[in-house]
Amino acid sequence: IKALAARRPSRAADALEPEFEHLEELLVPGGVFLDIGANTGIYPIKAAKFLTANGGVVVAYEPFPEMLATLSRNLYANGFTNVRLRSFCLGETGGAAELWMNFHRPTSFSLVRRDEKAAPLSMLVLPLDEVFPLERLERLDYVKIDVEGAEAQVLAGARATFKRFRPIIQMETEIADSQLNLPDYCCWQPP
Repeated sequence: IKALAARRPSRAADALEPEFEHLEELLVPGGVFLDIGANTGIYPIKAAKFLTANGGVVVAYEPFPEMLATLSRNLYANGFTNVRLRSFCLGETGGAAELWMNFHRPTSFSLVRRDEKAAPLSMLVLPLDEVFPLERLERLDYVKIDVEGAEAQVLAGARATFKRFRPIIQMETEIADSQLNLPDYCCWQPP
């Protein structure tokens, strides 16, 4: 895989996110993969590589313009045409909101302000339940969520979509299992 601005993820990246190494084992041929908080795109690129050969689709949500530009260049360099890029936040309700750059790190953008000195960026927020039907996709197989503290908001805005399709949900979170409010889901975390 070619990459601009980033090298191919190494085994060190797999150690930081062990599930990354096994992503292809969990994807379904012809499936749909959503990445909510796509950053520069290691997950969308890996998913697109697998799904390109199998007729699947990747939808990547990345609200921060600089990250989205890097992701777009990475996808273009690899020739992927099965990835849809979306530049807004997913949350519980639609409307304008502040996206906060916590701790002066672009990888810590969130709808949740976790740092008194965080700089805001005006952003549009939409619930996945309103957005997903616009994609005109008949399935949803796997969702990765990395939204730096706004997981509960994303889940609240995706209840109907998740209930309908029952995708695998991979989430980086500090929320307790009891707070996730995912009926009929079981939580698993690596040892």
